Amino acid sequence: IVCALGYSGAELALDRLHLTVGGLVVFERGSGVDVDLAAVRRAFEQPEIEIVAKLGLAEGSAEAWGCDLSEEYVRINADYTT
Repeated sequence: IVCALGYSGAELALDRLHLTVGGLVVFERGSGVDVDLAAVRRAFEQPEIEIVAKLGLAEGSAEAWGCDLSEEYVRINADYTT
């Protein structure tokens, strides 16, 4: 997710980034945090998941909805962590 933020072209300061997945903090102040990976996996298994990226650069917000209809895509991408 952090990599995708970087590739997006948006202004990004990793030392200010705060990222949550399913309510679990997974990245803050420039690095990943010690998080229960099983809990993160369970969050991704839910029918809906909220991913929040607080850039910490200015006031403002945006919301996006997305979906993937391929069960194979989910299986492939759930089989590894970086």
